[in-house]
Amino acid sequence: MQPSYNPGTDDVDYRRLSATLRRHLLPILGLSVLAGGGSYLLASRSTPVYYATGSIITQDAGSGAPLVPGLAQAPRLPQGAVAQALQSESVVQDVIRRIDASDLPAATKRALVQSLRGELAMNALTRLSVSTPGDEREGGVYQLYGRANDPETARVLTQAGLDALLRWDTNRVRNRYTSARTSLERQVTGLDERIASTNRLEAPTPAEREGLLAARAQTLQTIAQLEVLERSASGTLDLVSEPVRPSRPAAPRPTRSGLIAGLVTLLLGSGAALLLAAGRRRIYGELDLPRGSTPVLGRLPRLGARALRRGVVTATHSGALYDSAGFLRVNVLSQLPDVEGRARRVVISSADEGEGKSSVTAALAASLADEGARVLVVDADPAGVQRELWRPGAGTRSAPALKKDETPAARALSQDYVTLQTVSDHVDLLLPNPAARAGRAARAELDRAMNVLGADYDVILVDTPALLTTADAVSHATHADGLLLVVASGSAGRDVEEALSQATTAHVRVLGFVLNKLVGLNPGRQVPAQELSGARSGKVTSEAVTS
Repeated sequence: MQPSYNPGTDDVDYRRLSATLRRHLLPILGLSVLAGGGSYLLASRSTPVYYATGSIITQDAGSGAPLVPGLAQAPRLPQGAVAQALQSESVVQDVIRRIDASDLPAATKRALVQSLRGELAMNALTRLSVSTPGDEREGGVYQLYGRANDPETARVLTQAGLDALLRWDTNRVRNRYTSARTSLERQVTGLDERIASTNRLEAPTPAEREGLLAARAQTLQTIAQLEVLERSASGTLDLVSEPVRPSRPAAPRPTRSGLIAGLVTLLLGSGAALLLAAGRRRIYGELDLPRGSTPVLGRLPRLGARALRRGVVTATHSGALYDSAGFLRVNVLSQLPDVEGRARRVVISSADEGEGKSSVTAALAASLADEGARVLVVDADPAGVQRELWRPGAGTRSAPALKKDETPAARALSQDYVTLQTVSDHVDLLLPNPAARAGRAARAELDRAMNVLGADYDVILVDTPALLTTADAVSHATHADGLLLVVASGSAGRDVEEALSQATTAHVRVLGFVLNKLVGLNPGRQVPAQELSGARSGKVTSEAVTS
């Protein structure tokens, strides 16, 4: 029997995500610090870049009467005309001439001119750029930016760009007047030819001659006006502000570069860790376990910090593990054979270390003892944490140490290899001596001690190392009635499959799985172990992080 599990309703398992990020926190932070520090150093050693800014304004020439009859005033600039003009060869060459005439150092002028010519050849001018107003058709202010490696060069370059654009706009208007004047001069030439004609058929009459002379005089007057306008022509662009020397570089900014690089690395590293975790199948519930006939015999919740301080045994007697350990006890006993004259022996292990198998062993032993069963807990794990789990104050019921000569079976134990101690009512702990905790002789003596003591107990629980670390678990399991495989929430699915395969290869009877460190385990419908093994129902919503 087992409490049902509410899989939860959240689409995103935030606990699982946070646990994944915590596992990879140190390398992610390390890479972020390295990226930020490297970017800071590179930026601090980079050549500074300065931007100078100037502005010009464009306005409509107005809708009043033209200064010259028949000649419209200068048209407004079409949209994008200023930006295109800045990229034109005539404007760039004018900028180059003005830079050559400036007071900049010769080496600076050569480098800047060479850069401008190279950008002109590539049709990608980056030394100068212009920002356009929102609606150029209504006029507006253009900002011109000049980029250089020192403040004075940036100012001179921007000023040269402004002057070149103003001259381009002026020439645009002047060319209109020049074209009109040239056309009128051709008209005067034609009038002169007709007036001076001596051909009888083409010669004008006196009245026509008088009209031609009047037209000629009017045209000459218009030409004179155009010459004046041509000399004093001005465009639709006007200077608003001249550039000034920038006080500090626009780039590089080492602090900003370092922070951005560190933040980007942090985000990318976190994303990579989550993707890597998503690509590895993890066990979070029955549906994630390997398919087969192996049932799920127990599901133990993740203990909070307060319950952990009180101890696993206390939590089993009257705390968070009471119900879950009780269901585990019933299901385990249902899988064990009925034997006479000896204790039923169960090996408890896991695929990897840190999945809580020792805590599960202690919880199961405490639950069995509460029902009056005589339990022997065998600490066959070199890590040896059972003594700590059963220490006075961790929920154990203090009892005197068992003397080796109190029973015939106890007197038969080898004092060189094992120690037998009563740790609670109906619970004894069999420990290898520290000097002989590991090794073949110690394992053999533990097996012999369990055989000798078997008649004094109802159940023997053997806490072994993880299946994938040593062969001890399989070795003990071959002499036991079954193996209980503890799987913590978040365990790697591949490791669980490999541990199960090793046990099957050694012909070890696997009693079932115990899902440990579950989050969101709620009492509910009682589900038999047989149903759990078939349905694999439920889904864990978070990965536990405690033992």
